[in-house]
Amino acid sequence: QQFLVNFFAAHIEAEKVKRDAAVSTLPGGKPSPCVRLPEKLSNRDMAARIVAAAAREPELLKGPAVTLAQRTLEHDFPCPEGPNTPG
Repeated sequence: QQFLVNFFAAHIEAEKVKRDAAVSTLPGGKPSPCVRLPEKLSNRDMAARIVAAAAREPELLKGPAVTLAQRTLEHDFPCPEGPNTPG
């Protein structure tokens, strides 16, 4: 549970940095896929999604946990496609 709390806190901070870089026209570094989180996401639901992602891409288990969590978000919660899609 603590990992998920820390992961989402870091994710929020990273999004703020990307937004600030875009606003000030500074290079934002390597672009990452757009993720749109749902209004509510329980720790249990996120943990189940991470387990499913590990089953889908077992090679992710060899890397950092944060990479597995990020790939889970990218797969399960992509931004909608469209002309106003951020990122």
